Amino acid sequence: MSPLLVPFFLVVFAGISTTVVSRAHSLGTFDVFGRHMVAVNNDTSCVGRCNESADPSKPCQCNKFCQTFGDCCQDYAIVCALTCENNCDANYDPSKFCQCNKRCGEFRNCCPDYSKHCDLPPGKVTDAELAAISEDLLSLDINNVSPLVGINLQGRMPSDGSDNAPNLLLQVNEAVFEKKTISKLYALHDNYEAAVEIPEDNTENEKQEVNDFLDEIMKTPIMQRTKDFLAEKDFIPAINFRQTFHRLWFGFYSRAKGIAGSSGFEHVFMGELKNGGVSGFHHWAFFAKEELNNKLNYKGYVKQFNLGSNKGIVISEGFAWRNAPKPISSMFIGTSPEFDLAIYTICWFARPNALCPVVFNGTSDSKF
Repeated sequence: MSPLLVPFFLVVFAGISTTVVSRAHSLGTFDVFGRHMVAVNNDTSCVGRCNESADPSKPCQCNKFCQTFGDCCQDYAIVCALTCENNCDANYDPSKFCQCNKRCGEFRNCCPDYSKHCDLPPGKVTDAELAAISEDLLSLDINNVSPLVGINLQGRMPSDGSDNAPNLLLQVNEAVFEKKTISKLYALHDNYEAAVEIPEDNTENEKQEVNDFLDEIMKTPIMQRTKDFLAEKDFIPAINFRQTFHRLWFGFYSRAKGIAGSSGFEHVFMGELKNGGVSGFHHWAFFAKEELNNKLNYKGYVKQFNLGSNKGIVISEGFAWRNAPKPISSMFIGTSPEFDLAIYTICWFARPNALCPVVFNGTSDSKF
């Protein structure tokens, strides 16, 4: 089975994004790292073009978004060094999409196979165990509401970011609020300031709403399984699970000017505004709410993956929120908040600063 690859790039717990990982092609005239290569036609090769801006006049592209849009040049994976095999501890190369040196984890730009080839300390959780626990959690998702969330993908978003979706992406049936973990989740949506430079006030009422939400999700089979798994792997003692979980997701930290204006929950389950763009924003419930309130403009999807019958989908998409752009994002649609929290938490412990291979629906062709 080919896993979904979940990369984490966070300071405290900043979020998730799905990434398509290309296989390197075998081209006889090139070596594996693009050295000593001569391109016959620069428009169809990435030689000298790594990380350049998209150029619609050219037949293929060589930037970090080309894998998502499926328009990479044939030699992109080789020329732009998307592998760390025989390339560990290479000097930083700003033209490369990803790096293979010891500080790539710190700067959140490691190549997908860095942990495989570059002698990271062996993890406590194998890829097979991650595949098993992810399938297990999906099967335990009793609050999954996929049948109650209408999805209108419409057109694929063009690589230039133009709008190819005139209608709403999501239509949510009010019956979703019968699920207590979802209704408690919605109560948190008005607790946060979107701009990262504005400190959060974190009132007593807001603290109580967080505790009410945690009370509900901690009762679920998913969270019980997550607690047991993390305890078995010596990541979190069972007695400390809720306290640690609360700190990881709801503890405040700074993403701008030393101001405590961010949390993992806000970043992932809502969204943040920073430097004129959107940061985070990876949950369907807030996405649907902001669409309905005319604060979000969905522009089209890029990739989608089916989680199984009545289990929902994973989608990568583009949108604008409060007039700020989010060229590429991703989210589960229809899954419960406890499912998303469980997957992200396990991956954060099991594969810090690296891709996290999880498997859903037993698929044999799904690399996200």
